[in-house]
Amino acid sequence: MTQTTHEQDGARKVEAYLVLEDARIGTLPKHFGARMMTVEHMVYNFMREFVAEYKGAFWDFYELSNGGFYMAPGSDPVQFSVHTNGYLCSRTHK
Repeated sequence: MTQTTHEQDGARKVEAYLVLEDARIGTLPKHFGARMMTVEHMVYNFMREFVAEYKGAFWDFYELSNGGFYMAPGSDPVQFSVHTNGYLCSRTHK
């Protein structure tokens, strides 16, 4: 699966590639090194804080053509809620 950004003002297009199952084990160490467990813990805590129904999920990993990385929970829509400012929305990563 490939996702791309829109090209604007001559900016280079960034493509996202789903990390295949057999490559997942090395993805977090590749991008975060010894801090991989800290990063993973912070992401999961973020979800618990802003997504009331979050109880854990399988996360998809994506590597970007510019060397970056991101991870997204499954394919089900997620309802984000920030109580301090009233922000509320439903998002999906696809």
